Amino acid sequence: MQQPLGSQDAAAEVSVVIPLYNEEGNVRPLYEELVRALAGLGRPWEVCFVDDGSRDGTWDQLLDVAGDDSRVILVRFSRNFGQTTALAAGIRSTTGRIIVTLDGDLQNNPADIPRLLDVLERGYDVVHGRRQRRQDSFWTRRLPSLAANWLIRRVTGTEVRDLGCALRVMRRELAERLELIGEMHRFIPVMADSLGALSVEIDVQHRPRSSGRTKYGLGRTFRVLRDLAVLASLSRGRRTPMSRFSGSAVASGLLGIGLMFCGIVGIAGSAAARTAFLLAGEIAWFSSVAMWNLGLLAEHLVRGSGWEKNALPLYRIVAPGSESVRSAVSPQISPMDSGRSAAPPAVIPFLQAKTAHSPSFQKSPESQSACMGTRP
Repeated sequence: MQQPLGSQDAAAEVSVVIPLYNEEGNVRPLYEELVRALAGLGRPWEVCFVDDGSRDGTWDQLLDVAGDDSRVILVRFSRNFGQTTALAAGIRSTTGRIIVTLDGDLQNNPADIPRLLDVLERGYDVVHGRRQRRQDSFWTRRLPSLAANWLIRRVTGTEVRDLGCALRVMRRELAERLELIGEMHRFIPVMADSLGALSVEIDVQHRPRSSGRTKYGLGRTFRVLRDLAVLASLSRGRRTPMSRFSGSAVASGLLGIGLMFCGIVGIAGSAAARTAFLLAGEIAWFSSVAMWNLGLLAEHLVRGSGWEKNALPLYRIVAPGSESVRSAVSPQISPMDSGRSAAPPAVIPFLQAKTAHSPSFQKSPESQSACMGTRP
């Protein structure tokens, strides 16, 4: 097992998390741009590169970068697990109270990070980037993205227009509560809204890819539709699963009673018709009982696992002259760990102890006029 690379004398306040997959030619230029962008922040920072099972020389380039800068943390997967898993690992491996995420293909401009951080400090929980003048193919990238964004907004009600932009900043209290499972990184704005986070979307730059090959194509459209169906299904009645089953169970039970009544009183006339009514009524009745029991089982699973406690929305405790974001979960316990198996193998463990974060901020009256917010 390799040891974690990268350590710091002072605890970082800003943590940048970047998943990489076969981006050998972009590692060094990306690192240099990040250093220039973060140097003027006036607060300690760290950068976590997550090598998601690259098969080229990405890891060797990362080792060179980490050898030159102790603020660089490296995480490596034995194979490709996907961007969502890489983001989750990067968040767990950092300590900053503010999390910055962006892609490793240099299409996101690190120079936009200070501007997003300034907006975050005006009282928001997450600031999403919205790519201007996208430098991608219209038919294979931009058109499917427009269609997917429109559909997601219609289904989920989110007001974020560019859900595919990886450049965003958020508070750790929110980042640790996101359920980064499967390929749900596309729905971070939707999950943030479901937690009651105050979010805003501002324009950011977008550049053409200068090295490597894109990992996305038309095939991702079908995955987006699949994940959207799962998200829409889980979001309804998730805190009280019984509500998902009780209505259908009652309706099916009433239908079964009606059908059996028709068969018993002989409203259909012939013996074959009465038998069919009775049989259909029994099937409907047993389906009602089955759905009711499934609802009870789901309730027991949710309450027994403690998920409901970890799923409390973000809330604020307001004191005279100040306003603080407080997490309903202990900083040492992440909701991502609740009810889940251990992280995928071959992740370099982060040995530095994590610190608790309880950021305080003043809500600026000019925050609404500076940019377009999803929740004014």
